[in-house]
Amino acid sequence: MIKSTNQNKRKLKGETDLEVKIKVFDLQKMMEGFILEQNCRGNSKATVEYYEGNISRFISYLDEQRIASDTSSICKLEIQKYILHLKTTKRWSNSEYIKSEGKISSKSFQTYIRAIKAWIAWMEEEGYLDKMFQQK
Repeated sequence: MIKSTNQNKRKLKGETDLEVKIKVFDLQKMMEGFILEQNCRGNSKATVEYYEGNISRFISYLDEQRIASDTSSICKLEIQKYILHLKTTKRWSNSEYIKSEGKISSKSFQTYIRAIKAWIAWMEEEGYLDKMFQQK
C-alpha cells in the first residue's frame, strides 16, 4: 500500500530527480517483501521465522505506541526508542504461560536488533528508505 505525504521523499531505483514522487510504504508489506527475499535466498525456515518474529515485534511496538506503521516511522529516533523499550521489557512478557521478572538477555537483545538492522538495510538497498546509517 502506497500513501503520499509531503513530509518524506523516497526515491526508488531507476527514478530520476524529475520523476521522484513522495512515497511512504506500509511496514507489513515491507516485511513480507523482505521475508520473500529471505525465502528466495534459500535461508532456513528457522532463519526466516527469526526475521519475521523480530520484525513483527518492532511493528507491534509501533502500533502500541500509536506510531504510523509505514516507512515514515523508520528513523533513528524511533529505533532508539524501541531499543530503550527492549531494554526495559521483561523476558517472555507476551507469554501467559511463562512468568519471568528478568530482563531480556544481552544476547537476545542484540539478536532482536540485528534482525531490524538487516531489514532496514534491505529497504535501503531496494530504495524504499534513504540511507539512514552511513558507514564510516
